[in-house]
Amino acid sequence: MTLVMLGQTIPDWANNFLMPIWLLGLGALLGILVLLVLWAVAFGVGLLPGCGKIRMAAHEAPRIVQEGPMAFLSVAILAMAGFGVLGFALMRDSLDIVESLRRLPVVGEVPYQVLVEATPRDELGEADAAKEATFPVNVNRRELDTIQIQSSENVLIYSKPFEEGVRREGFDVAAGIPFNWSRNSSSIDDFPDGMVTELYVVNRGNRPADISMVVNLRPANPEVRHIVITAVCVVVVTLLYFVLAVFMPRLSAIALATFKSEVAAPMFLILVGLGVVGLAIFVILPYNTLGEDIKMLKDNGLTLIMLFGMLQAVWAAGTSVSEEVEGRTALTVLSKPITRRSFIIGKYVGILWTVLLLFVLLGLWFLTAISYKVIYDAKENSTESPVATVGSQFDRDEVWQVCHQEVAETVPGLALAFLETAVMASLAVAISTRLPLLANMVICLSIYVLGHLTPVLVSSSGAAQQFEIVVFAAQFIATVLPNLESFNVAPAVAGGVEVPWSYLVMALLYSLVYSLIAMFLALFLFEDRDLA
Repeated sequence: MTLVMLGQTIPDWANNFLMPIWLLGLGALLGILVLLVLWAVAFGVGLLPGCGKIRMAAHEAPRIVQEGPMAFLSVAILAMAGFGVLGFALMRDSLDIVESLRRLPVVGEVPYQVLVEATPRDELGEADAAKEATFPVNVNRRELDTIQIQSSENVLIYSKPFEEGVRREGFDVAAGIPFNWSRNSSSIDDFPDGMVTELYVVNRGNRPADISMVVNLRPANPEVRHIVITAVCVVVVTLLYFVLAVFMPRLSAIALATFKSEVAAPMFLILVGLGVVGLAIFVILPYNTLGEDIKMLKDNGLTLIMLFGMLQAVWAAGTSVSEEVEGRTALTVLSKPITRRSFIIGKYVGILWTVLLLFVLLGLWFLTAISYKVIYDAKENSTESPVATVGSQFDRDEVWQVCHQEVAETVPGLALAFLETAVMASLAVAISTRLPLLANMVICLSIYVLGHLTPVLVSSSGAAQQFEIVVFAAQFIATVLPNLESFNVAPAVAGGVEVPWSYLVMALLYSLVYSLIAMFLALFLFEDRDLA
């Protein structure tokens, strides 16, 4: 009762735009719980004979996550998790969300198979609906998504029992013809509220009907899937940092020193400050797009965060590699038991941690701004409810799902922007082994422009086959330089087009391969560099 009373104190507009952020908070909370379980398991395994290294790593875990980038990321994760806990008392749909999350492992395709005898006939020779057979199922109306039915005889399937004088809707399934029902294209009123434990079948044929049915269930609130995705991201990032710190201590030490120096530098604070202010201005800036302002917000916000991330990466590469080499600081570091390979790769990893923190801070603020933009545009249009500007297919209780959809469509764009920044950071580190900061920035800017023009150059070379020099130049650029346009999905994100998981995986593999090649180039250029 107390939770409900607290939830009622939150205005509708605040509950709607904060709900997507609360789901991220629940994901952070779930990720922390998984990490605690893994930590306890590591302690238990460490007690076994021959597992002393695991026991030592488990003891070192609290110290490791409190230093360097994980110290900052932990604060952000804990803040999100704290909001996740607080949301149980504030969000009105909190109990529905928890129930959907609990049901998530059991939803999916559920097959049913039954043999129904021919229904007895009435005086007119028709199948007597009053003597229908039952079909045992276990389906919740709120979780129904699609139904596929096949039958060897003509059958009628109802979700409600026969009642004299009462009309009821049902599925008319013809023999041998697949029948498909979809929640989006049909009326959900065919099913009663709550759980459906029986379907009622009238077999209109003269032989037993062999009925096969596949029910596809989805969570009542399918948005809970993003809670799991957020938790996986939290666990993967934490474990990755932990593995580097335990199994690559020298490389991790260089990365930690690089991160600390870059985060403490004025450039990082300036970029974060400008990003926060810029994204806030983008929300209230009138774009005069006749109701499509949120698309402009997504496009501008993704571009701003990506450019700030690249600027931070190139600047960090110039200051932490080039200036240390020129200032003889690298010679002092390499006089210790640290190889040139650990030095260069550690610098790159430290730059990535810095860029990741920048993306997390600005990304969370950006997603909050997008969620609020749905409400803000409705108020600017003087509508009583945001639903009027979002679409009449959503009722008052589902406005938060519209906000969440806008947020969810933007997250892949942020991920691809980070992957593009990682590629540019690897090239910046390679260039900084030989050239100073200014030359590095000019070359990286040229690579950025040409990398986004690669598809245009390739298509243009196909139309100019008679000019061999043009064809050669286009093919050379497409082969040597990264195809950065493949990471640019800002127009798709702004247009509400879903980015498939397969595309994200391929982009991740491309980023890893190209960054690895750039690191080999950096090691080659740095190997014979005279540091004295």
